[in-house]
Amino acid sequence: GDEFAIIAPGLSDPREAAALAEEILHAFRKENEQASNDGLMSTSIGIALYPQDARDQETLINHADTALYRAKSEGRDTYRFYEHEMGQEARARRIMEHELRHAVGRREFHLVYQPQKKLDTGELIGYEALLRWKHPERGNISPGVFIPVAEESGAIVPIGEWVLQTACSAAASWKDDLMIAVNVSAVQLHSVNFPQTVHRVLLETGLSPHRLEIEITETALVRDMH
Repeated sequence: GDEFAIIAPGLSDPREAAALAEEILHAFRKENEQASNDGLMSTSIGIALYPQDARDQETLINHADTALYRAKSEGRDTYRFYEHEMGQEARARRIMEHELRHAVGRREFHLVYQPQKKLDTGELIGYEALLRWKHPERGNISPGVFIPVAEESGAIVPIGEWVLQTACSAAASWKDDLMIAVNVSAVQLHSVNFPQTVHRVLLETGLSPHRLEIEITETALVRDMH
């Protein structure tokens, strides 16, 4: 896929590891300067050191992967060292990934509709569908928390399809021809099946295409190189 590992024998000094990470990031930045927009790469690096962080191969790789997720969550194009408390964060993240994959089937998601009005007249022209997750044990979880995890794990694709289906069904039942705005992740947008999904949902719900507004939550999707 888009991940690879670098094994540096005899490297146990964090300063040496940091210098190596900086060299790698610099190399990718230079490539980006010469690439077209389609070829841009975002690079994130996680570092685990032997024997400080782990004494066996599997644990060392797992810890490096945990540090990698921290680097990605803190803005990408950077590196992070493994820290012990990251282990708990990684476990919590894996649990959330699992729960997100089942949340649609368990009817834990719902939509709220935010009115959209003209600034000059105050006329209501439509609604924006906003996704909310009510966890059966932890209660309401902020979209700012679960959306990035859904995007990273790929769960955003089926979740986004549910949002589109539900929002279009609701809009089709409205008496007035108001617009419905649906937020779409760049991960969904770049899915090969996205156009077919939109077409199918419009046919199934009977919503006129001119009433659907797709809002992109990210300006671009770049490939991660780890």
